[in-house]
This record gives sequence, structure tokens and C-alpha cells, in this order.
Amino acid sequence: MRFFFSTRGSFIILICLLFLSLRLITLPSVLNFGSDAARDFLVTWQMYETKHPVLIGPPSEYTFHGRQFFFGPAPYYLILPALLIGHWDPIAVSYFLIVLNLAVLVTAFLIMHKSIKEKAVAYYFGIFCACTPLLVTYSQSYWNPYFMLPVSMLLVALLVHTKTQKKSSFIFLFIGLLFGLGLQFHYSFLLAIIVSIFWLFISKKMKLRTVGLLIGGFLIGFFPVILFELRNHFYNMNTLFLILTHPADSGTGFIINSFYLISLLPFLFYLLSVLLIKIKRPVTYMILAGYILLSVYIIFSPHMNKLSYSDAKQIAAKIERDHPTNFNVVDQLTGDNRATVVRYLVTVQGFVPLGVTQYPQASTLYVYSKLPLKIMLKNPVWEIASFLPYKKITTRQVADQIVLYKLQK
Repeated sequence: MRFFFSTRGSFIILICLLFLSLRLITLPSVLNFGSDAARDFLVTWQMYETKHPVLIGPPSEYTFHGRQFFFGPAPYYLILPALLIGHWDPIAVSYFLIVLNLAVLVTAFLIMHKSIKEKAVAYYFGIFCACTPLLVTYSQSYWNPYFMLPVSMLLVALLVHTKTQKKSSFIFLFIGLLFGLGLQFHYSFLLAIIVSIFWLFISKKMKLRTVGLLIGGFLIGFFPVILFELRNHFYNMNTLFLILTHPADSGTGFIINSFYLISLLPFLFYLLSVLLIKIKRPVTYMILAGYILLSVYIIFSPHMNKLSYSDAKQIAAKIERDHPTNFNVVDQLTGDNRATVVRYLVTVQGFVPLGVTQYPQASTLYVYSKLPLKIMLKNPVWEIASFLPYKKITTRQVADQIVLYKLQK
């Protein structure tokens, strides 16, 4: 009981309540269940149904003449238990991500609190991680780069802990494991690895033994991808080489996206926390109070998605009521013509559409859009054009002016 009435215990209780409130109150309305998430959930479902484990994960945006560059499979295995418990409902993964991020934050706070003389740094770090709007968003919905955030949070805490640990062989091994695990989620985690190595170097921790432990841990954390490369003649490395040597032919080209910096956010919050302790306490408290209020305002401001999670479920439910066979689905609302989101929702309920190249073979086609069908048919996308002509049409209204068209041959 003494723990709960201590400053540390009281802070953990308050930060947990704040953390959960900022994330749970707006669910499921803010859930961003897009085509990338649906694609990964379908792979996870297929992996479970076929009982065939995979060694490679989601594809990156970079390609070279049809060759894709893949991330690691860790996201699939992490979300599988949540999907099973939640009967394949995507909202279950959101709850899992919230719990995962909270558990990591509390762990990171306790490690920092134990390791730092200036305890306020740990408190400020916890506030930044709990309240920052971007971090709230990243913990409410699934996307494989979002997993970098809890890994990086724990990484910062362990790096802080190495300052006070003389015998820290296991910690360096674990840091190396986090390097490999973070790199599975997205290769931009390399930025966090570079910052961490620089941190250890200036802390005079980069000895030969340390390097060996970091490499050993990395091999463990990155093992599935290494095994895939060995089994497939270094497919990923060869693809990366082709992309680097032929940037003009690499699909999207090299674009620096803001989410590449996700793994650096905990490092930034730690730096800000260290700077805040150098300011007088009343001023610091005013800064933090203002930051929390501004964050709450941003978090609870209205958010719009082209296709909300509830609307996607309504569309899927209307399709499922038909108990369709030999059918396919087209999205004319979000830009994902192959309707990956709705495709996933109906598939896990036992109604499997034809493949994404089999639109001509379908006898029924479901199309959802805010546009009248006549406008869509003036210059139809391939998924619709290859199905035409149709003999019968049924129109069903969905929320927010979305219409579901059922075309039958």
C-alpha cells in the first residue's frame, strides 16, 4: 500500500488514467482502419487459417519492376492474439496497442525513475508520452511503423539505465534485440539505432564487449528477416540494391515522410524533459499545464476519415446479409479500388470475395461510393469495366451519403 500513496505510485495511477482517457473516449470513432491495415490483417488471418508461419512482413512503398521491398513479420505475430480474442474485429487491435503502449510507458518510467537522480525528468517524460496528440493517434490504430514507438520508448529508458549500471551485459543484449525488433517494424528505425549508438559512444559504453552484445541481440531481434534472406538468395538485399542504384525506376522514388521520425520522438521527449528541469518549477508547471490543455483540445477536435470504421462495418454487414457467392467488391470512395477494408471484414465472416484479378469472373459486384452510378460508369475503373455489362442493380443507402450498389449479371 505504501507504493500507491508515494509520489511515484500516485503519478503512475494518474498518468494511467490520463493515458487511457485520452485514447478510449474517442474510440471507435477515430479508428483509422485503412487499406494497409486491412491488407496486414488479411495476411494474419490467412496465416492463422493455413497454419503457415511467414518470415517476411508488409511491403514498403518502394518497388523495382514488380520486386517489392519487405519489412519484418513481427507485426503479424503481435496482432494475431488480439484478433483471435476479438474474433477478428479490428477494434481489438486498437485496444491491444493502447495496453501495449501503456505497459511500455509505465515500465520506461519506472526504469528512468530508478536510474536518474533528477526524478522530475522521468515525470516530464511520462507526461509527454501520455499526452502528445501524435502519440495518442499512433496508439489508437494499427500501422506497422507505429510499433516503433513503444520499442523506442523502452530503448530510451534502457539507455538512461546504462549510465548507472556497471554490470549491464543483459541490458546491452536487450538493447541490441530492440534494434532488430524495431527494424522489423520499419527500416526508418535505423535513425533510432544511430542515435542510440551515438549516445552509448559519448557515454563511453562502446567497448568491444558492448559491440558484441549489441550485435548478438540484433541478430535475435532481426532473425526472421535474416532467415528469409538466407532461404531466398538475399531477395530483400538485392531488391534494395536495385532500388538504390536505379532510383528513377523505384516506383515512388525516395520521399522523406514525417512518419520516418516516429522512432525519434521518445528521444526528443527525453531531451525536452532534461531541459525543463533547468527552468524554475512554477514556469515548468505552467508549460506542462498549457501543453496538456492544448493536447486535449487537439485530441478531442473532430477528425474526418473518407471511410469511417463504423461505415465500413455497415457496408460489410449489408453484403453479408446477402450470403453472396462468386462476388467481388469495389471501393470508389477512398481510392483503394479493390476495397481491402471491406474485403477483410467480409472475409473473416466467411464470405470470401474473388481475387483482385478476378473481377471479370464475378457474377455479383458490390460498389460503394458517394457518387451516382451513372457518373462512375462514364469512365469506369478496370475493376468495374471488366465486370460490365450488368442486368440488375440494387441500391442501398449507408450513413453519410454513402451508397452501396449491387450489380448482377
